[in-house]
Amino acid sequence: MSDLVFFSYSRTEQTFAITLANELRKVGINVWIDQLDIEPGKEWDLEVEKALKRSGCVHFIASEASVSSKNVLDEVNYALKKRKKVIPIIKSLLFVKISN
Repeated sequence: MSDLVFFSYSRTEQTFAITLANELRKVGINVWIDQLDIEPGKEWDLEVEKALKRSGCVHFIASEASVSSKNVLDEVNYALKKRKKVIPIIKSLLFVKISN
């Protein structure tokens, strides 16, 4: 299984998601997050689909907005159907640690 970690999150959580992704990269985790990894001019939905297929794990930033997002729910459902690991992350528990 791939070591690529796919980030699924609502745009309302983008600052937290990007900060967490960058922190994980600093310690050697192979992270894919749309805002940092989709090159300008590429089609967002196709790039997301390719990354999801390549990933072995999905980090799901759980929030009120993310559980209402069709895109996020589609990403998580795809991962579950493909038996990928899905790890829910709750912002309030991690934000203080990352911010310091």
